[in-house]
Amino acid sequence: HRPDEAASLLETLVARAPDDIVAWAYLGLAWRLTGDPRHEWLSGQPGLVQARALDLDPAALTDTADLLRSIHTARSHPVGQSLRGGTQTRGRLFWRQEPQIQVLGQAIEAAVAAHWASLPPRDATHPLLKHRGESLSIAGSWSVRLTDSGYHVAHIHPQGLLSSACYIVVPQEADGPDKAGWLEVGAAPTELGLALDPLETIQPVPGRLALFPSYMFHGTRPFAQGERMTVAFDAVLSR
Repeated sequence: HRPDEAASLLETLVARAPDDIVAWAYLGLAWRLTGDPRHEWLSGQPGLVQARALDLDPAALTDTADLLRSIHTARSHPVGQSLRGGTQTRGRLFWRQEPQIQVLGQAIEAAVAAHWASLPPRDATHPLLKHRGESLSIAGSWSVRLTDSGYHVAHIHPQGLLSSACYIVVPQEADGPDKAGWLEVGAAPTELGLALDPLETIQPVPGRLALFPSYMFHGTRPFAQGERMTVAFDAVLSR
């Protein structure tokens, strides 16, 4: 609760370690609390957060959902992860050879490429935009299945450049006025005790892919009943 002091310390840190995603995440919160216009530069530029429809037909989504259910074999959420009230698959999902996973991966790669090409121009001082023009690859893919009252706490992905949520199955109440099950991007983690609302909210729709910078905190609203199944991944620089 001393955002000016926090901002000063974090500015020094990102100057020394400009690729430190965690530092940028907290600096974004500090700048927002102090009304620093650099917050808009970091997280508010048009196009940094987008939702894109995948080139997949409903039958392909249904087949993918059936396959994913068959590999969600855990009984509870894993320790140390963001989900509450659900399960997460093990290993890299896109390394699997089932046709449904391969088709989904190809559709996601096309959407990520389109998103990357649509971002604001290269900016050598911006933690994401300084990489415009470089090639990306997908890393760390997994699936999350949430059930009644499930949600994600606000978190970041320190190893990524772009992070994601691809919706395969969504609860019926996601169409309601309470935005149950929606993705929230930009809100501060609850444990910090900061009154910062999300900068963006994205409705989960089957076949929709949400993309956003990995330094932006994101979580979801709980839903009362039903199933919410997603595929997620990080996009990183190709090596």
